[in-house]
Amino acid sequence: MLLSALILCTLVAQPEPSAIEAAQRFSEAYDGPPFAERAHISFTSDTGETTTFDTLIRQGSFAGVRHTALSLPGLRLHFAERTLTAERTDQPNKAVVFRVTDAGDSFLGAISPHVPAMPMPQLWRFDDEGKCADPALGVIEAIAFDADLSLLTLQSQAGRVELRIDAESCRASALDAPLGDGEFHATYESTDPGEVSAWTIPTAGRWIVTRLAQLTPPREPIEPGIQLDDLHLMSPAYQGWKLSEIQGDELIRQSGPWVVLLMCRSDADDSVFELAGKVASELWHAAAEEVARRDDEDIGRYWFGHRSIVVAVSGELEVLPEQMRTLAERSPKGVPLLVSTEPRKTVDRLTIPAPLTAVLIDPTRTVGAVVPIENAETGVSAVMSAMRSFVRQRAEPEDTAQPPTESDG
Repeated sequence: MLLSALILCTLVAQPEPSAIEAAQRFSEAYDGPPFAERAHISFTSDTGETTTFDTLIRQGSFAGVRHTALSLPGLRLHFAERTLTAERTDQPNKAVVFRVTDAGDSFLGAISPHVPAMPMPQLWRFDDEGKCADPALGVIEAIAFDADLSLLTLQSQAGRVELRIDAESCRASALDAPLGDGEFHATYESTDPGEVSAWTIPTAGRWIVTRLAQLTPPREPIEPGIQLDDLHLMSPAYQGWKLSEIQGDELIRQSGPWVVLLMCRSDADDSVFELAGKVASELWHAAAEEVARRDDEDIGRYWFGHRSIVVAVSGELEVLPEQMRTLAERSPKGVPLLVSTEPRKTVDRLTIPAPLTAVLIDPTRTVGAVVPIENAETGVSAVMSAMRSFVRQRAEPEDTAQPPTESDG
């Protein structure tokens, strides 16, 4: 590797090469064995504010496949065979991974819709005219090379770019470029790339999302006493509903204090949707029997009134019509189905993993109970116990004791 680098960089000691030749030799320096370079980056805005951070870029081949890996503050990305994956490193969430298939042929093109663009000279590949494209800088063109300074000057759509090249390796040592409303500066140092096979990000057994924002760990768990977000939900006919609107519906309010959200993931097995239907049916019968055993004047009857709704949670930004039709067909008959595209506000906040979870919500969106359900019998029993607990809470007499008077003594 060292010998090839020296051969490439003999241009520096030879009569000064053209800018195009220097640019092409620079590109060739990154086409050999696996490499890794750490970048120390600073960005100074036009207001004088400076932001600094480090990145690590690695590229190489393994088993005939080209791999590219990029580590950003709090985020790690990997690209190979047109597939882009990512995971968080600052707040690791091993249950969730980002993946986009058919992301394109180049790493720069694959990441551009998902992360802010920044110059990455290690991935520049100049053509015979000394031109290449960079998502952050647009088309750049080599216009001059100073061998004494090892300085390659390029012209971008935003202005002049200066790339300093290491005289021994022919790779980048520093870069200055206008970027957005400020100036981008970076210095680079080589580091051990490690094994290319270790750069991959495992996806097996993990919840796959297609937005990087979905990698961020959710807020506090859904548990009794918290107020649930005013969720945005959709019917199979794409009618939008907010959770507050559901609870404000007169027919639902007449059903009792609870909306029972039977939450599951939209890609759950058919058996999970069947379980949801069985739970909703048996819960209605169990609550009706409980009410029938109580006197008409028993206020406790109120706490068994409810309306069950299946909430299928998708990790996609948009649920396509075919997907919606499939969900509607799989949903239990007689139980309303609503779809959520907000896993971070729903299933990601459940602390106990289960194929189905019942979340009891009162008219103020306050959570009354969270019941993981593995089977209908134990699930219905647990929900009924939660409802009875509210009867007991309301049935306890208030402390009406009066302070003693002199006659008491």
